Amino acid sequence: MRCATLLLLALLPSCQQEARDQPDTVVVKVIDPEGRPVRDAIVWTLPSRVWENRRWVPVELWPYYGNPHELLRRLGRKQSVAADATVRVPRGSVIAGESGALAGMATIGKQGGEITLSSWRWTIVVRDEAGAPVAGVPVACVPEPPTPSEQFEGVPLGLTDAQGQVVVRDPASVRVASFLPRPMGGPEPESPAFVMFEVDGMYLQPHAERLPLQAGKPGTVTLTLPPVTKIEVRQPEWGGPIAAGVTMTRTGKGMQWDGANCWVASGKHYGLVGAAKGSSATPIVVELAGTTIRTRAEVPQLPAGETFPVTIALAESDAIIRARLRDSDGQPLRSAVLRVTPATESLRTWFAVTDGEGRIALVVDADAAGSAKLVLEIEASPVVELLGATAELQVDELVRGERRDVGAVTVSRGG
Repeated sequence: MRCATLLLLALLPSCQQEARDQPDTVVVKVIDPEGRPVRDAIVWTLPSRVWENRRWVPVELWPYYGNPHELLRRLGRKQSVAADATVRVPRGSVIAGESGALAGMATIGKQGGEITLSSWRWTIVVRDEAGAPVAGVPVACVPEPPTPSEQFEGVPLGLTDAQGQVVVRDPASVRVASFLPRPMGGPEPESPAFVMFEVDGMYLQPHAERLPLQAGKPGTVTLTLPPVTKIEVRQPEWGGPIAAGVTMTRTGKGMQWDGANCWVASGKHYGLVGAAKGSSATPIVVELAGTTIRTRAEVPQLPAGETFPVTIALAESDAIIRARLRDSDGQPLRSAVLRVTPATESLRTWFAVTDGEGRIALVVDADAAGSAKLVLEIEASPVVELLGATAELQVDELVRGERRDVGAVTVSRGG
């Protein structure tokens, strides 16, 4: 008895220290749909404030932007559950869990809670006209429209793998209802009964397939990729990204438009443009996200395996300002989204996204500006403490065509 008491007293300080080290954490229990504990689960977490504004998500993961479970698996903090099927996570976390065929998501409040893992998943298979799997193409989904529509701009789910598949774990986390029409001042729309899936691109021939949304049962659809031309968008760069992403848009009649995001593979931006057999070249507009920098192109029909290059060039009067952003500890700001102000006609970069080294490159029309005093405010970041931090750039006597490096800049709460 004395030995046991001494052992307990010896352990007590370490237990108390552990409790003090985790004052802002709560316990979450992992269960299956029948309420049974899942003891071999893995979970991933992110702070809810970070999750609410996901614009900081690296451009390489933009194709998965509408697939929350997959994003958390790739970006969140990974943990294994304890023997009693519980895990301790920070308060206010968004959590994804997985165990074999089971998966689920939950938002955890101040008092802790539960996360339920189920076997519901979608499998989308993409094949070419010969029936072979097509790897590396983006897949999106939308609610099944009440009336036929030629426009398909939906929720991005991911890129197909080597088997031509995109697997969506926990489809309940995919917010397809957000794409339903909302009457002004009216109630939120009900969840749709079916979801339509399509390869994400511009001017693609109809090829969508559907799955039930409310059934909660696993389902598989197979899409036949229509005739397409793959494009590579080459954007200007000078020692730092001028923009993280590239979008393709084309304004149509009235409010109708077609649009798609390019995706990144091996550092290059790619997109798909419909190319019906016997058709003439297809007009598109490509634009650097968060800027006024764009170009038009006529995309021809090319055989499978060939890629059409589209180059975005700067104007002769444009000047590029490069900077490396860091925090107060001197660490580079990675994947931070910054609003650039004042938003004048001379400023061609409204938003900037830092790369892995904290670099940005801003574009200013030197003829219209001459000099520039710019404020950079962090609107989104994987580090909660950096939200709202600012920095200033003062650049005088800009010259058209100039590439100027202003060096390291520190962001702070005080500006």
